[in-house]
Order: sequence, then C-alpha cells, then structure tokens
Amino acid sequence: MTLSIMKGEGKELIRKNLGQIFRKYNIIEYKSPEDYLSINDFYKVMSYACLYQAETEHVLEVSPDELTITMVCSHYPL
Repeated sequence: MTLSIMKGEGKELIRKNLGQIFRKYNIIEYKSPEDYLSINDFYKVMSYACLYQAETEHVLEVSPDELTITMVCSHYPL
C-alpha cells in the first residue's frame, strides 16, 4: 500500500518523534507482515516522488527538500 501524506500549511509544531522526521510532502510504502519489500517497490516509490515533484505548474514548486520517502516492512528487504 502506498500513501501520500501532506502536512498542513500552518506553522504547527509536531512534538511526536515520528512526526518530526516528516516534511511537508511524504510518500509512504507499507508492507504487511505477509508481504515483502522488493527492489521494484523501491523504484515505484522513487518514481512517485519524482513525478510528484515534477508534475507541477512551476519549476521547484514542490521542493525536493520538502519531500520524504518512507518504506515500512516487518523484515529485511529481499
């Protein structure tokens, strides 16, 4: 399952540890314990991030510094 999460436009401070690692735009790939994370999943999520940054009206409208990728699985990737 791939999710895209965006932070609000305000200047809210997120005090939880997990929330502090996220930026304004976040793409998360989650694999259940029955599934595995493969190199193809890595390329898919990277392509989503590149498209998200590139498919805007203006150059660098979505700054790469404001975009994170997180991959979650219960065991080491294959």
